[in-house]
Amino acid sequence: MRSFKRRFCSRKKLQAAVLALAATVPVLGHCSNIIRTDAPITEWKGAWIATDPLLGPWEDTSAVYGCTNVFPATDYFYAGVPFQQTHSGCFQNQRQTRQDQVMNTLTGEVRNKGLAYETHQTLSNLSYTTPEVGTSSTYSVIMNAGRHSSTQYGAFVGMYARVNSGVNIGSPVFTPDGDRVLIYYGKPGLIDAGGTCTIRLGIAPAAGWTPGAIATPTAIAFGAKANVLTLFDKSGKPSRAYNLSKGGPTSDGGYYRDSAVDCAEMRAFYYDLGFFTKATLTP
Repeated sequence: MRSFKRRFCSRKKLQAAVLALAATVPVLGHCSNIIRTDAPITEWKGAWIATDPLLGPWEDTSAVYGCTNVFPATDYFYAGVPFQQTHSGCFQNQRQTRQDQVMNTLTGEVRNKGLAYETHQTLSNLSYTTPEVGTSSTYSVIMNAGRHSSTQYGAFVGMYARVNSGVNIGSPVFTPDGDRVLIYYGKPGLIDAGGTCTIRLGIAPAAGWTPGAIATPTAIAFGAKANVLTLFDKSGKPSRAYNLSKGGPTSDGGYYRDSAVDCAEMRAFYYDLGFFTKATLTP
């Protein structure tokens, strides 16, 4: 028993000595495998991507040119009568200054990319009007017809104006001396009712038929020359021709000539205003 205690104590002392020795040895083997570097941290500055360019206004580089249609011709109107001539199917060249740009995806900063440059385009199918004066010895009227129908004043289609009724249809057209030219179909009742229809040329004061007015000498002289009234359809082809009566001054300030017509002819124009486009008055 005493021998066992001695051996056990001797072993414990040996282990303590070994541990004490180990504690004095530097830990070198593990630390020698660590490599330290000071790596810089890169800051993300964003990417530059294309964005909307700066665009200048479109500027004309030429006058309007190459018009394919001019209407109406000056000989559509009586000599001295002013009118608006339409030029259509025209072209015009234009240019525009353009500056491409890029934008930073991080900061939103916008910068120019390269130099400014020009782009070009040609506009087509343009139209414009010019003031012209008629040259024809035959009076012609380009119509923008209107229509009216009531039990009180009857039915009208073409160009008609009466001061006391408020009936004023179509586009007004005037003689060189300022009298209003009235060309219209008319009947005393509604358009589809029975009755007698007429087509009338009237030369009236500028406001239209005016009760109690006196026909001007120029209206009488002009109206007396118009023996034939010819209407044209949408394509410009003659549609109807009427020999006008002798006519004479009226009590509402004008001069008239007319012709009896089949009411079916009036209704055709009444329901298709585009058909009533042009009339010529032939001496």
